[in-house]
Amino acid sequence: MSSEEREDLISGKKSKEKGKEKDNQSEDGLDQPYLPRDLAEVSKFTRRIAEAPMPPKTKLLPNFDRYDGTRDPEDHLHAFRGAGQFGRWSMPVWCHMFIQTLTEGARLWFDSLPLGGIDSYEELSEKFLRNFGQQRKVVKNPNEILHIRQRDSERVDQYMERFIKESMNTKDVPEVMKISSFINGLKHAQLYEKLGEEFPHSFDNLMDRVRAFVRGKDTVSKAKEMDVTTRRITPAAKPQYKGTPYSKKPAFDRMLHDRARPSYSPYRPRRRGPPPYSDHFTPLTKTPSEILATERVKNSFPRPPPIKPGPKAQPNEYCDFHKGFGHKTDDCMYLKREIEVAVKTGRLAHLVKEIKEGEGTAREEM
Repeated sequence: MSSEEREDLISGKKSKEKGKEKDNQSEDGLDQPYLPRDLAEVSKFTRRIAEAPMPPKTKLLPNFDRYDGTRDPEDHLHAFRGAGQFGRWSMPVWCHMFIQTLTEGARLWFDSLPLGGIDSYEELSEKFLRNFGQQRKVVKNPNEILHIRQRDSERVDQYMERFIKESMNTKDVPEVMKISSFINGLKHAQLYEKLGEEFPHSFDNLMDRVRAFVRGKDTVSKAKEMDVTTRRITPAAKPQYKGTPYSKKPAFDRMLHDRARPSYSPYRPRRRGPPPYSDHFTPLTKTPSEILATERVKNSFPRPPPIKPGPKAQPNEYCDFHKGFGHKTDDCMYLKREIEVAVKTGRLAHLVKEIKEGEGTAREEM
């Protein structure tokens, strides 16, 4: 017998043995999906769910988040519902796949359930929500959004992120209410004034304007830092100070010169009556803000120059006369002086306290 014939004989025997093994396996059912005999007895599901066949290649997405019992159960059910609809699973598959999403405390809860007590996915999800209901997100009252305020040590961008996060847990809040609550909670006077010039038409528009303001502030601060760094590296040579004729005068002559020089304050209105101005005003029966709101003489007051709010200006320090932030209406010296001029010229003489009190006393005597 040749070597080729021997090889053919050996290969033929091997193929016959393999064929016999496959026939034995098919007869024994070893190539079929395996289910333990006591699966229904030890399962938390009823027999029809426990023994239902699982389609091949049924699996969750690799990045699907597991539930450990510490988060909102409704969020987990919502995510799992999307996976089940995408995979077009049958109801038993929903039950078995949901168990694979549980871990740690949630898995211990499922293991503690009685045997054979769950007959549908709806029943399983209901038990799941009932047990982990205390982890649901608390839905806040819409009025609570009015109490969100910028903290003293909180930047504008940090306040914006916190406001968005806290307002997400508050349902049924009108958009105008969200916009007003955010603006009223601001402690940044410059941004407050900027947003007050043109009211945002939507909450997204408000957030875009706040982000643009923050980016602009960051750009300016970075430019200043670069400028300061450049000056430190290459300091400019200071010109030699040679003095002025005024500085060369003796100290006593400078004192006499300063006394003779008229004082000037940029806060005093110019070209209004003979100087000097006085800060002692006639007692009136109305405050400056009430006079500005009720008396017609306000139309004759000249328009004051604009004011710039200082670094410590508060949002509630608004002047109706200047139409700007920086001080309150009743503290406005421009308005007080215009009112005093109107009193002296007789246009507001009816508001003088002494006249009002005298009229009242005369009526009582009559």
